[in-house]
Amino acid sequence: VPVMLYAFGIAIAQFIWVSEGLSQTLGLSLARMDPHLVLIVFLPILLYDSAMQIQLPALRHVQNLVALLAGPGCIIMALLMAPLAQLVYRDWSLLEAAMLGAILCATDAVSVTSILHEVGADIKLQTLVEGESLFNDASAIVMFEFIEAAILQEQDVSGF
Repeated sequence: VPVMLYAFGIAIAQFIWVSEGLSQTLGLSLARMDPHLVLIVFLPILLYDSAMQIQLPALRHVQNLVALLAGPGCIIMALLMAPLAQLVYRDWSLLEAAMLGAILCATDAVSVTSILHEVGADIKLQTLVEGESLFNDASAIVMFEFIEAAILQEQDVSGF
């Protein structure tokens, strides 16, 4: 599945690059595509395989750890990333830096889960990693949306 997604991404990039001249001629631009469309179209494809592979009885055994890592763990990581991002990007507000933290806290455990499957690791460990990855993505999306709303509200209040 990751190889197919990679090839699909390259095909889309080539299509955008080739069609850029045509789209400019027609007055259309694929670069102005709504980012929520990408979220709605591609994220379910990425999460489908992990969601279908996860074993529910094993997930029930590790659900507390998954919830701890995906909920508070994601929030703590995003909040720890914010000051570090402000050190690099000095003109960013704390909210903008926290938004970067929300983006970066969404881990992709595809390679880790494939290695765990290959070496025959305990099913609880595999389920913990897969479940944390699935729920971590959801936590990161929710956190990103909250921070985005706060930034937009802050801009409305300040008149920008």
